Amino acid sequence: MTWPVRDMASVPVLSSRMIRGFTWRADQGHRPGLQFMVSTGRHHGFESLEEQQLLLALDYFGVAEVLPQPFRLDFDSSEGKRWHVPDFLAVMPDGGLWLFDVRPEGLIGNLDAVKFAASARSAAACGWRYSVAAGWRPHVRSVLDHLSSQPSATGRSAGSPARA
Repeated sequence: MTWPVRDMASVPVLSSRMIRGFTWRADQGHRPGLQFMVSTGRHHGFESLEEQQLLLALDYFGVAEVLPQPFRLDFDSSEGKRWHVPDFLAVMPDGGLWLFDVRPEGLIGNLDAVKFAASARSAAACGWRYSVAAGWRPHVRSVLDHLSSQPSATGRSAGSPARA
């Protein structure tokens, strides 16, 4: 289905379907997989280790839902017609929506910046938050990794978020 940006805020978020599927091959340059999230009770696809790290962080926030590749955004730029698929749309614990793109800072090129600007403007038009996860401070990544891997006496990971 297609909606103009002005109508996206009224579209039921959970009606979104992933735009493209995740593929796995031995020779690919990125590391896709599935991340189990306690807060949603399901596995969520990711295309890179950076995306996996974002899912882990969102799990600690206790997100209500995470939709990978939730929609395709078609837009006009000074270079002509463009399109972009944001990486995740998260339903936060307060019900607010947060749109995410994930790209290591050193890999963000000019075309990426144009796509991210279009995503930011679209998110703002819908009343959503928007962020580009472009890297983690070293201590944040190591703490999340450490907490998520430590078993506790209850059998849950020591840092795993509890469901309310």
